[in-house]
Amino acid sequence: MGDGFIFWEQPLRITGADSPASVISKLQAQFSGGRFGVNERLSGAIDGERVRAYRKGAIAASDVVQFVGTIRPHAGGVAIDGQLNYTPATRLQFAGFLVIGIVLLALGAFNRISGATSGIDPLEVGAFISIVTMIWIYSSKHMRGAQIEFIETRLKAAAASADG
Repeated sequence: MGDGFIFWEQPLRITGADSPASVISKLQAQFSGGRFGVNERLSGAIDGERVRAYRKGAIAASDVVQFVGTIRPHAGGVAIDGQLNYTPATRLQFAGFLVIGIVLLALGAFNRISGATSGIDPLEVGAFISIVTMIWIYSSKHMRGAQIEFIETRLKAAAASADG
């Protein structure tokens, strides 16, 4: 898990010719626009210079990449600096399901060693949960690039000057 499957971070820096106030305004418009539509959009929140953004679609994905950073003046324009990572809820889901699977595996192994039997075998349930969770985490690692690209493209568009 330390190799970036769940707890990964990737820096992102975007610069543009627009002003910080204009970028904040553009992002707030994106965040509030199309809330009830079915199209993918950039969603999030802005608090002063702090920004949190993520891709939102018609179907809520449970493995969500977010950008958390700041919007500040830079060389006559704007810089958006921060980190990309999974949301805390996503990390909790991944880690939580793995822990549940491992606990059930251990309980099932203990039951088998001690000779205890019951209707549902925790070893099999734990193995199923663990395998499905590992497949989910692995596939999410390979799909997060699309979410990163979406966020980066939208932030770049917001930082670009309306004049050019």
